[in-house]
Amino acid sequence: MEDAVSGVFFNEILSHINEYVYSVTLENNRILSVYHSPRSQVLLGYSPEELSMDFTLWKSLIYPEDRETVIGFLTYARQRSSTSAIEHRIVHRSGAVRWVTNSCNIVVDAKTKTERLDGVVSDITERKKRVLQLTRLNRVVEQSPSAVVVTGVTGEIEYVNPKCCQITGYNVDELVGQNPRILKSGDKSVEFYRELWNTISSGGEWKGEFKNRAKDGRIFYEMASISPLRDEGGEIVNYIGVKEDITERKLAEIELTKREKELRKRNDKYVFELEQAQRLHRALMPKESPENEFISSVFLYRPMDEVGGDYFSFSEHMDGSTGLIVADVSGHGVSAALYLTLIKHISEKIVNRLWNMPDRVLEDINNELVSTMELNFVTLLYGCFTYYPESSCVSFHYANGGHTNSIVYFKNENQYELFNAKGTILGMFKEYQVESETLTLHSGDRLFFFTDGLIELWDSSKKMLGYDGLTEILKRNSDNSITALKKKIETEINLFCGGKPADDDILLVIIEIK
Repeated sequence: MEDAVSGVFFNEILSHINEYVYSVTLENNRILSVYHSPRSQVLLGYSPEELSMDFTLWKSLIYPEDRETVIGFLTYARQRSSTSAIEHRIVHRSGAVRWVTNSCNIVVDAKTKTERLDGVVSDITERKKRVLQLTRLNRVVEQSPSAVVVTGVTGEIEYVNPKCCQITGYNVDELVGQNPRILKSGDKSVEFYRELWNTISSGGEWKGEFKNRAKDGRIFYEMASISPLRDEGGEIVNYIGVKEDITERKLAEIELTKREKELRKRNDKYVFELEQAQRLHRALMPKESPENEFISSVFLYRPMDEVGGDYFSFSEHMDGSTGLIVADVSGHGVSAALYLTLIKHISEKIVNRLWNMPDRVLEDINNELVSTMELNFVTLLYGCFTYYPESSCVSFHYANGGHTNSIVYFKNENQYELFNAKGTILGMFKEYQVESETLTLHSGDRLFFFTDGLIELWDSSKKMLGYDGLTEILKRNSDNSITALKKKIETEINLFCGGKPADDDILLVIIEIK
């Protein structure tokens, strides 16, 4: 009766502990009796009664890949009559796999020749998961492309990963126990480090850049994130820094900044030179449209850049005639302005000498340009307006050096025509010949001189204005004065382009015979 009571009491105690307890008594390898504590129901999914009825059930619960190892372990323990432990996996009745630690003690009775295996099985699944997670985490940290540094609360280094050693040039033993200030290059102020420390010691995360010095003296740059690690009670126990080597990017940024400063300096110089060129270009162009007793004129000029390559000028001669040059210089910007200065100087000198011989004017200009500027060229039209009172007409004697065709409007016939003369561009060929032509004009007739930038305007559908488009604009506005006509033309070409900037300079000179 007392043994029964003791057995019940013992069983009651075992039902309240987390471990599963078993005991097997054998004689000559034959099982005489078994005991399984109530905890088997939780750990294995089988009751003590089910396990006691089938002595082989326990083997089937061992994870297949671990079964041979566990049986070997038990055999070895029985042979040595020792206490041993093993970790292995079991398969719960539900199919779930669990990790356990199996501690086994062998007791041999020399008198009865029996042996007893007393064992305790503990569920270590969660611990195994944590160990596995830590192992994985350790691998991630060890193989991380970023440097990882862990310090104590006072700042001494407790851990560094291989990447940290690679970047700094120090090995683990040289860094552990040191303060991170060993890497300081000296470019940061005391206030910088004070702010960093105040942030992390108060529980915050600090992010920023470091300029550090490696063991060999080499400077390197890091983008760092430093944050506190807390224990279960919420106390800060460590600080962890994760740092990315940004040396290449930083050096590239420094070089880019240097280049930007140089470019800004050059740009400032260019802007200054461009402003001077603008002043020069404005000085070259007529301030107002000339007018005398037999002609009136207006002009429209719109450079593509701050300084354009188009040019025109008027000249008055001793006999009362008026000369006109319309030119288009290759290029834009400062170089074009300088070339225009040369054109103005050469052309004025030659026109003053040969004003009534347009073909000779162009030939002499070409010779001057060929010997002076071999890499540039210009298209140029020169003509001279002369009034003949006896016939009440005006002659326009001209020569064209590769310039865009011009348009003449004969008022009496209400007719628009293109007029031109044979000639090539100036400044490219030493052997140069050109023919001059003469137009006879009467009151109300108009001449339209322009550069190719006007007729080569494009609309949104990729249609070019061309001579036909310009002529249509002129026809629609024939009844306007030349001043009003200029404004109408400007409005219509703006509508044609849809407000899009032109791809070239635009120059238009309108002459009307009085």
